[in-house]
Amino acid sequence: MRLGRRLIGRSLAVVALAFSVLGTGIVHASDEVLETCPVSSGNWTFSDLRGLSDEAIVAIECVAHHAVGRGTSDTAFSPLEPVARWQMALFLQRTARAIRVSLPLVTASPFTDVGDLSPETRLAINQLAAVGIVNGTAPTTFDPMSSVPRWQMAVFLERLLGRAGISSSSGAVRFADVAGVTPEAVEAISSLASIGIVRGTGDGLYEPWSPVSRWETAVFLSRVLEAGDADPVVLEIELSRSSATYVGGVIATITASKPNGDPFPGVLIDAFVADAIASDGSCRLDFDASVNGGDPATSEDCVIDIGDPRSNSDGEVTIGLAHAHVAETDSIYVWAGDLLEFFDAGAVRTWASTDLVWLAAPSELILTGPEAAALGGTASFGARLVGAGAGESVHFEVERNGMALFTHVAVTGSNGSVGWSYRGPADPSVDDDPPVVDAVTAFWDRNGNGSYDGPAEFRAVRTITWDDAP
Repeated sequence: MRLGRRLIGRSLAVVALAFSVLGTGIVHASDEVLETCPVSSGNWTFSDLRGLSDEAIVAIECVAHHAVGRGTSDTAFSPLEPVARWQMALFLQRTARAIRVSLPLVTASPFTDVGDLSPETRLAINQLAAVGIVNGTAPTTFDPMSSVPRWQMAVFLERLLGRAGISSSSGAVRFADVAGVTPEAVEAISSLASIGIVRGTGDGLYEPWSPVSRWETAVFLSRVLEAGDADPVVLEIELSRSSATYVGGVIATITASKPNGDPFPGVLIDAFVADAIASDGSCRLDFDASVNGGDPATSEDCVIDIGDPRSNSDGEVTIGLAHAHVAETDSIYVWAGDLLEFFDAGAVRTWASTDLVWLAAPSELILTGPEAAALGGTASFGARLVGAGAGESVHFEVERNGMALFTHVAVTGSNGSVGWSYRGPADPSVDDDPPVVDAVTAFWDRNGNGSYDGPAEFRAVRTITWDDAP
């Protein structure tokens, strides 16, 4: 089986499990093996599937899951309706995308009868025609409203598989009723039947001229998705901040989605921190880092195991990241796979990574500001966290006559500095008034709780005397 490999930066990798959907809508992994097509247990997307075979229902749910085949309404798939050539173009284009077949971006169309179709449909037809997956019924006509016969469907699928690099066995299966179709169609039907993509209708017949229905199309395309190892779940990773000191916590939120955009609950997700991927594709852990809530108890990093968290009903997993007192850049990896599978960049279905810069911890806080100012004036203070970068919280407090007057929280810039100003007390008279003394305190609120938690938060105090202007 060909395995996909994608590193998609801050966002996104794609994985899947074989699932049963419970009545609550929460997905429970049935056998902890990744499958392209999730298995439904009655909680169907569409309400008009009753009477179809289990295989057809799973296939319809599969193509809907992959955003390949949409319903004719929010609740109906219309499985018995024949598929028109314009619909088939959309199905094939989306399937090509799901199995990572590159299609060119084309603007001109060779066909004169597609102008009334939607832009999405015209693009699909033009892209598929440009690479030879579909062709017109004449040099300049596509005949988009005609139904697709079963022989034509086989030709389209065989060409798509060829573009995907998926081989079939030539001439392995023969049907008694295909003599009247083109040699290419005979070969396509035989080849696809040999690898189980298409099947006959019984008694050695294929019925090549029968219109292919929407449920049959779903079955064929679900098998192509499986043969092409389509990625059934999208993983996105987002960090609460892109840099932090070793004492600053970072939250990583991982979201599992179906390709159609719906949340995907129940996915076991492994997370690890590495300096790099080893030359053999295995993970090389950064033992200065820790992943909290991502691999608890006796679980092992870089292995899919029962200690890994599952995505919740919103498709989310939240983990915490921390680091030893070392300044460096790490990569945070998230992935999913079969139970007890070890991470291998050359073999895992998909994975995602994003970088996190660990900064050296601040060594002190320096508070600057005037010692005196005129009553009714404004005083400006600056605080600098030595050794810090952007995004650190500095908490200012002003105390007068032993009572807290007000507070202010500011966030450091790239050099660890922050500034703040406040207006002093009003001048009560034109006479010589007694001075007012304020104590201005600043501390590094490293955990964001709004309280000074001891010497590690580097508190500094300055006093300013407010007096009559000279």
